[in-house]
Amino acid sequence: MCGTSAATLTAVRRRRLLPLLLTALCASACGKEAPAPDATAPERAERREQRQPPTPQATTDLPPDVAVTYAGRGADAAFILRPRDKPAARLPVVLFGHGWFATNPQVYRGWVTHLVRQGNVVVYPVYQTVPYLSPELALEGFTNGVRTALRRTPHTPDGLVAVGHSAGGALVADYAATAAEAGLPVPEAVLSAYPGRKLPRFDPRIPEEDLTRIPRSTEVVALAGAADVVVGDTAARSLVRQAPDATLVTVTDPTVADHRGPQRADAESRRAFWRRLDALIRRARR
Repeated sequence: MCGTSAATLTAVRRRRLLPLLLTALCASACGKEAPAPDATAPERAERREQRQPPTPQATTDLPPDVAVTYAGRGADAAFILRPRDKPAARLPVVLFGHGWFATNPQVYRGWVTHLVRQGNVVVYPVYQTVPYLSPELALEGFTNGVRTALRRTPHTPDGLVAVGHSAGGALVADYAATAAEAGLPVPEAVLSAYPGRKLPRFDPRIPEEDLTRIPRSTEVVALAGAADVVVGDTAARSLVRQAPDATLVTVTDPTVADHRGPQRADAESRRAFWRRLDALIRRARR
């Protein structure tokens, strides 16, 4: 391959590697963590620049009473969902951390719609773009997306609650531990549903922050699925060990104990996930 540029070689290697990674990840469902090697500071900067596509995919298929705004660019962007009939109202915020690949809120269509209809602004950070190979940058993108969204939409300063699934479940815990240092609102409560930082047999992972830094005033509930073979309960147990006020709940109902349970909107998923979050929100805002 004499005369082939370094950029071309890199592109070829990525094309050969990506199908293998996507096959392994897609077999496990939408909410999951993709591997990536450790990076030096210059490499991180280069990857971050590569993750800023000129035209983000920002369309959704949500009900007409849910107003959708896309704020920011690339991995630093976020969707803002709010009641269409309250465009300027200062409403409380729910941060929603999605699973790996699930960058469009329509993946959780039922749940986010329910939250908006309950009178919340839902902030849905994108935190990743194709080829989804930089888990070490996920928290940075998540935090930047939150910052951008809160600058763009009217909201109340208090009563912020964070919920996340899979990679998003890990990231909302990391956000709770680092929000104060970042100058952003600290969640009053966190629901981490089937959190995960890596896939089995893959070493690269979303780095775990020091979760002992989550304030004692933040109530944390971590859910682990008894039938979750994608991420297991490792991240959920680690969160509960470290957070000052945390509870671990193992979900055993076979209809919702698999990794995709939080993405569904049937009666069993509403009972296992939506109702738990609704109760957590009520306690946080009373």
